[in-house]
Amino acid sequence: MRDYQSYTLTDLMLDEDFIRWVQEQRPADQAFWDEWLRAYPEKKPLVIEARRILESVDIQEKYIPKEEVQQETARLLKAIGAAPAQGLTPSITRPFLRRLWSAAAVIIIGVSAWLFLIKNTPKTRKTQAYAEQISTHRLIERINHGDKPDTAHLSDGSWIRIGPNSRIAYSIGFDTAAIREVYLSGEAFFQVAKSPHHPFHVITGEVTTVVLGTSFCIRSFEKDTTIQVTVRSGKVSVSGIILTPNQRLIYKKAAQSYQRLLLDHPVIVAPEITDQSMVYEETPVEQVFGQLSKAYGVFIVYDSELLHKCTVTADLKGESFYHKLDLICRAIGAEYEVIDGQVIIQSGGCR
Repeated sequence: MRDYQSYTLTDLMLDEDFIRWVQEQRPADQAFWDEWLRAYPEKKPLVIEARRILESVDIQEKYIPKEEVQQETARLLKAIGAAPAQGLTPSITRPFLRRLWSAAAVIIIGVSAWLFLIKNTPKTRKTQAYAEQISTHRLIERINHGDKPDTAHLSDGSWIRIGPNSRIAYSIGFDTAAIREVYLSGEAFFQVAKSPHHPFHVITGEVTTVVLGTSFCIRSFEKDTTIQVTVRSGKVSVSGIILTPNQRLIYKKAAQSYQRLLLDHPVIVAPEITDQSMVYEETPVEQVFGQLSKAYGVFIVYDSELLHKCTVTADLKGESFYHKLDLICRAIGAEYEVIDGQVIIQSGGCR
């Protein structure tokens, strides 16, 4: 009998019985996990997150041997050992993170992206430079040779703030195109006009960002080893990976791997919620987490049954997102970690 009580998120994601439960939903497996979660309710957020990640990569369509997954995990561990926790936000290293070691988050994201790429990516991918990509199309090109951002207004109502030493190109008749395509070399901020029947694509080398209506920033200089997509509002899809406000996706060109992170300094994105309203007096913690999640557009995972008796009395005005989380968790005796751009709450509950 496996000791699931000591399992980490990585352990669950690699466990054959857990994967079978997620994929096949057999009654016997469902009964086991229902009973186990009743015995260990504090593990429910961990199970929910493991399920979410496995479902998001949809590995059931192509079987990947356990040995191959373990080899990839070992490779990631070795790489992380050589450069521990690079790319992780230092300010979110909390007691719980220190116990699991921050590399666990990197492994989970790395394995998830690897599984996704195995299913969705051809064995060989041709990387085209910006000049090569636009050479076969009749496009309007806008180049910023200056040292300050330059704004381009497109015919569909979208606008792009082009960074220094950056350039974009887009088609003639952009607003009537079935797909609104913009080619980018460098860095630019996009404010996209909504047009559900005319998707907005930003093409940067081997990465295409798909948008319906949102604001986001892309950094993709040809000399850089990574491509970065940062979302301010709305949602974007990068190679099937969904990004929401205050998230950043880093694509490593050499490894063809993805890493989704929460920003170092998340900002409030919901106009109807102000920082001044975040004052609580014996307020149910579910309501507090709900307002925080809506304000910042950040998904917060917790066990509502376990926390239904928890209340918060605190003045969170003027505090940063992470300090708000610190104060809330301190008030209810909980801890949190950030995995795959989301917040996971760990708690034994309140009496």
